[in-house]
Amino acid sequence: MSTPNSQRETSFFKDDQLVQSPVSSPSLHESPTSSPSLSPSFQNLKDLNGPRLPSQLTQNDTDSMQAAPSRETNVSTKKENTTPPRPSTSTSPNASSLTSSDSSPVPFQLNPQHKPQRMASEGYFAMPKQVSSLRTEYRPASLHHVPSFHSPGDSTPPSPLMLAQSMKRKGSTMSIPGQTSSVYSNPNSEGEGAGPEEKLVIIMVGLPARGKSYIVNKLVRYYNWLQYNCKAFNVGNHRRKQAFHGHDDASFFDPSNPETSKIREDMAMNTLSALLDWFENENGVVGIFDATNSTASRRKAIVEHLKNVPYVTTLFIESVCNDEQLIAANMRMKLFGPDYKNMDPEKSLRDFQERVRLYEQKYEPLGKFEEDLNLRYIKVIDVGKKVVAFNIRGFLAGQAVFFLLNFNLSPRQIWVTRHGESLDNTMGRIGGNASLTKLGKQYGEDLAMFIETKRAEFQDRLFFDVTRESNLMNHGNLSFQGKTYNSSFNNLYSTEHAVSTPIELDPEDEEKIIKPFSVWTSMMKRSMETAAYFDDEQYDIKAMRMLNEICSGICDQHTYEEIKNNYPDEYEARALDKLNYRYPGSGGESYLDVIYRLQSVIVEIERMKHHVLVIGHRVITRIIIAYFLGCRREDIAHLNVPLHTVYCIEPQPYGTNFYQYNYDPQTRTFTRVPFHV
Repeated sequence: MSTPNSQRETSFFKDDQLVQSPVSSPSLHESPTSSPSLSPSFQNLKDLNGPRLPSQLTQNDTDSMQAAPSRETNVSTKKENTTPPRPSTSTSPNASSLTSSDSSPVPFQLNPQHKPQRMASEGYFAMPKQVSSLRTEYRPASLHHVPSFHSPGDSTPPSPLMLAQSMKRKGSTMSIPGQTSSVYSNPNSEGEGAGPEEKLVIIMVGLPARGKSYIVNKLVRYYNWLQYNCKAFNVGNHRRKQAFHGHDDASFFDPSNPETSKIREDMAMNTLSALLDWFENENGVVGIFDATNSTASRRKAIVEHLKNVPYVTTLFIESVCNDEQLIAANMRMKLFGPDYKNMDPEKSLRDFQERVRLYEQKYEPLGKFEEDLNLRYIKVIDVGKKVVAFNIRGFLAGQAVFFLLNFNLSPRQIWVTRHGESLDNTMGRIGGNASLTKLGKQYGEDLAMFIETKRAEFQDRLFFDVTRESNLMNHGNLSFQGKTYNSSFNNLYSTEHAVSTPIELDPEDEEKIIKPFSVWTSMMKRSMETAAYFDDEQYDIKAMRMLNEICSGICDQHTYEEIKNNYPDEYEARALDKLNYRYPGSGGESYLDVIYRLQSVIVEIERMKHHVLVIGHRVITRIIIAYFLGCRREDIAHLNVPLHTVYCIEPQPYGTNFYQYNYDPQTRTFTRVPFHV
């Protein structure tokens, strides 16, 4: 039911409920001086049907309210007379009030005892329904920027449907697990509560044997470690699951064959649909569509398929490889893959080379087509030697660029261990900054000698690998230091023939073999004391605050039994969810806090081309190993990483090798055992 222009109902708060009170509108020909609190732009409005915005209340307004009739009086008067009662003279000559057409001042009546209270959510006026009502009720219609279908004289407000549609879309910014949380206006209303968050679809592009799978595996591991649910969807795996496509030869990939081309397109779209189903049903955040996607038409079809999916950002990543040795190595690796399992290697190699040749006929690299459509893309050339990024927007897409700028294929070793035994370890206390025990110092001394031995052994291995790949001698056999080595594919073994041939390395190969070695510690005594036995002239030793143990807040220097007795609620909360639990008190941290504290450390390890030893703590060791293992989030806080155990990680083009060495304090030796955490 509409009301005249000269009068409008106003909602006020009373004991957390809304009551209605009439308020007169100002005269259209009123002098500007009659409403000193209104800005000039408001004074010129021709259809101002409501009182001032609540933000225009002043102390003088409060004084006027005290002299004004009560809210109950106004409500009862409304039934008898449509003209609002005229209040008594204002207590202040500067009272800011709107004036009706007969110049009667009408204050904005709000009893101080019924003002909105600050709620437990720590937000001022945190009453979403009431606050939003004030915004839409008292804001001039012209400020909504919504077209009106009513004549200027019609008092009907703008269409609520159109207003809702104009406000429906909202931006989606970075969302970091454990570091940010979204605030929703009404978590109990339908369709709300989960909150729309940015999702990312990464679409791989590139010819076969160009390192796409290597990049995919790296990104999946990185996003999952950052606690974004990430999964790769490989079209080849989908094809191999089909009964008649388990071992397709090169002819299946002939672009001139319309029948097989249609089958491949259908498989690609089915894989993409599986990715979207995963988004919807399994809370996926980053989905990687792993396929060649080698033509502009295929990529356009993918974009069309995704354009109507809400809150999804698309990002193309093309892997380009011009290194002939790297391509040859990738092709050899393909011969051990599922497409050529248990098949003749020579025939398999020829078939795969023919497959690549067929793809090259129609291959269209990323470039002008994507730029004209304003699409996002990244070109990774020669496994990170060069990276080109175009139109990158969004937090998750930015993380991909950041990571792809900082990884390489250089062979190296990453060693991780906890500090030696400390005085607090012997008493079962967590945290603290205690020194090492006698056994802990012995471990540090033996660790330095052990790492020196392993460094020399790895350097010998690099020598054979580099010389084998660069220039094989003696008709495919490599001779060095009185031994001859056969260099077929991935095998390198000694023969009985001893041929001593001096070998000279060029500077580039020498740089690949003779690698620097860094030792990183935390800034805790027990970590730095463990590294004290390393020669600072042979090792780059550095202490990092990022490697400090998790801060246990008020539980610092307590045993777990003491925590259970003194803080039973905290003990139970931690037992229920160790990953998200944050210790109370000053500086208290959770596992998620430590993960993001270690992000720069992980990226630096990926960027480095030389060896590194990290002497950390239990939580630090768990998180670093979990990254390289690609652990599930629920497993990170439960990895078994005891004292005096050393872990070795060797990144490979298609996976990672893990080794474990246990220390025996009696014999003072390290013994390799099956890797287990």
